[in-house]
Amino acid sequence: MRDDVLLAIFNGSEAILWTGLAGFVAWRYRNAEWPIRRLSRGAGALLLLFGVSDVIEIQTGAWWRPVGLLMLKAFCVCGLLVCGWRAYRLNKTGSPPDAM
Repeated sequence: MRDDVLLAIFNGSEAILWTGLAGFVAWRYRNAEWPIRRLSRGAGALLLLFGVSDVIEIQTGAWWRPVGLLMLKAFCVCGLLVCGWRAYRLNKTGSPPDAM
């Protein structure tokens, strides 16, 4: 198989993974208390957006082209890191983190 076909299959698989994970997070925490539910909705939206960025990557052939795609991916990764940090704080203290 050609490399571009393999990359397209890989990125398509990634898009399915991130979208599925977004759906799982949204479903799993749908009845949680408000701070956790709000955090899971944000994380789910970022995961879904990351999946969309992989679909765009299939079209462009690179994760850094165009620059907007790179910025979208960086936004998603930074947002997911913030969500993870906030979830850690929420779990550690047992109280909601600062308002978003």
